[in-house]
Amino acid sequence: MALKKLAETGSFFGNGIRDVQATTFSVDGVARFACNTWEELEDARGTRGFDIVIVGSGMYGAYLAAKLHEFGQALGSAAPRIAVLESGP
Repeated sequence: MALKKLAETGSFFGNGIRDVQATTFSVDGVARFACNTWEELEDARGTRGFDIVIVGSGMYGAYLAAKLHEFGQALGSAAPRIAVLESGP
């Protein structure tokens, strides 16, 4: 699945500063590089699905996901696909 293209929404943060893109998950440019809705997550899984699902990016969830991704890099195409489910900002 290709990520949606960054787009000017015409919204302002205040003081005349334009936003990059408002999404359902976050209001910044970085959030666009993550899945923001359940539908986007389903599209991203493709036919392979996810090997690991981490619920919550709290105290250890985000660290665990980052380390699993880092260790998986050595496996090349056999690297596990990881999804992190978070309730939102």
